[in-house]
Amino acid sequence: MITFSATLTCQYDAPFSPFSAADLNRGLAWLKASEFDAADLCISDYQGIDIARIADALASHGLSCTTIASGQARKREWLSLLAQDPEILRRTRQRIFEHIDAAAVLGSYVTIGSLRVADTALSATRYCQRLAQWLSPCLDYGTHTA
Repeated sequence: MITFSATLTCQYDAPFSPFSAADLNRGLAWLKASEFDAADLCISDYQGIDIARIADALASHGLSCTTIASGQARKREWLSLLAQDPEILRRTRQRIFEHIDAAAVLGSYVTIGSLRVADTALSATRYCQRLAQWLSPCLDYGTHTA
């Protein structure tokens, strides 16, 4: 089945979301009125975010969530699965775990997006190796969460 969705931000305003984070419910109503099936939700971090409330809001509009987009965390906090700093790697992995937990509640996926941007130049082979290395625990976590 093909699902039609559009991006809405839940926390911080973004130029690619047609509604501000404060207007999330208005955005959901617009999606439904425009015959979309779902929302792609931008969530940077989970401070002040109530996933159960978001799930209820989606359901009240007859919408689902296709994915949680994680890119705002790269821009706001410089999180990256390919960072040189072990602390950034730890925080990035922890954030992805939080996204996986939220996706389990929403019945959606997680889009890694710009969290896979390297802070130094890497060959294509090295890029793929490091990304696989740092994504592996996230995949294990998601497998056990689902």
